Formats: sequence, structure tokens, C-alpha cells
Amino acid sequence: MSEGSHRYILSNRRPNNKLREDCIAVALKEALIGLRLVHNTKRVHRTFNQGDIFVHIDDNATDSGRILIKLAFEASVYDSENINTNENEHEEASSSAPLLNVKGITKWGAAPEAFERDNDTTTPKSDIWLSGITSLELAYGDLPVSNREELDCIIMKLREKKRLPRSLEKLLKKKGIVKKTLDLFKRKVFLKEFERMVLNCLCEDLEKRPTVDEILNTPFFTKQRDMKKFEKFLFNGKNPGKRPIDN
Repeated sequence: MSEGSHRYILSNRRPNNKLREDCIAVALKEALIGLRLVHNTKRVHRTFNQGDIFVHIDDNATDSGRILIKLAFEASVYDSENINTNENEHEEASSSAPLLNVKGITKWGAAPEAFERDNDTTTPKSDIWLSGITSLELAYGDLPVSNREELDCIIMKLREKKRLPRSLEKLLKKKGIVKKTLDLFKRKVFLKEFERMVLNCLCEDLEKRPTVDEILNTPFFTKQRDMKKFEKFLFNGKNPGKRPIDN
């Protein structure tokens, strides 16, 4: 895949690592279609995240078919991500970097039934939870958490409000938490369709969590999206397909 992973692209071409909602719908839909193929073979992905979503630009194809988005599964892939590969080592906190290593996001961000347990506890519904975590990462950039407790705190507040605020980091502020939390949700930031999809994926109850087909049939994904706009935004006017190869 010529452009590398979605996380690699955002970290190198978008200053805040964020993606617009219409672009999230394009990338995530293609990844979920790939996840559906995995689930249809009675298997579980277990590592679903935007580092597994790869993009390819075919300069020889027609405009309508230039871009391909694929989900990596049980594949050995190379990506030029400038990210520490030590999953046990915390990165330094900053406005643009996560406190926990993103390489381990599927471990510290795993579904409740799979967190710190062996692979036997994971199910297709565990992948759905990870798609919710991936949605947050795409929408906000880096997730501002240093441990599982902080992630659970953020998810709990999102469930309580049934809304996604402009900032996740501010949900963890201790001083004036009640007032600040209320203020954070006053202004509408995301579409209801996106908020509902994310919160359904992050449902604590395994049985109530949707399947891939149920997610793909939600209004957020059934609306027609423009691939050209996705490509233009993702690459920020820069020429895709020309990513330097690291030796």
C-alpha cells in the first residue's frame, strides 16, 4: 500500500492528527468492510486500530478509483511510523503525543471483557469496541490518557452525556470538573449519527454491542461520501503516492 497506514499519514500530513467526520466515515467504513470479512470466517481481528488501516493511491487508475483503503489482518506490514515500539514504555506527554504508546492501543484500549486477559476472552464484539476507540482516535487525534483508569473515566463521561465534546483531555481535569464538564458539552461539535455510532461501539454490555453489519447500516455510514474530498483533505494538497522509502 503506497501511502502507509492511516496513523502514519495523519502524523506526517495533518498537524493535529485529526480527521474530519466525512473523512472518518470513508476510512472507517472501508476498514469495517474488511473486518466483516474477518468475522465472516469466524475469526477475531484483535488488533483493530488505525495503524492497521492502509491507503494506496493508484496514479494510473481513473479518478473514481484512484484510492484504495484496506485493513491489515494477520499480515506482516512495514510502516515508517516514527513511534516507539516498546509497548511498556510511556512516551513523554505533550499536546501532540499520547501518554501511552499507540503501538499498544489495542492492549490498554481493549474491550472490558478482553482487557488484561488472554486471547480466549476476545470475540467479534471485542473488535467492535476497538472500532469505537479507533473512532475517538480519528476524531480527536491522540488520546490523552496515561492509564486504563483515565480511559474508563472518559468513556463513562461520554456515556453519561451521550455526546462527544470538543476536547477529551479536559474531561480529566480535577479542578472545577463539574462546571467544566458541563461547559464542554454545550456546543455541538459532532453529528448525532457519529456520536451514536461511537457510543454504541463502546457499550459495556457485550450482548448490546452491535455487529459490524449493524454498524455499517447506521446513517453515519449509509450516507454517500466523496472519495475525492477524502483524498484532498487527507493529503492536504500534497502529492500522494510519493512517500519516501526508508532503507
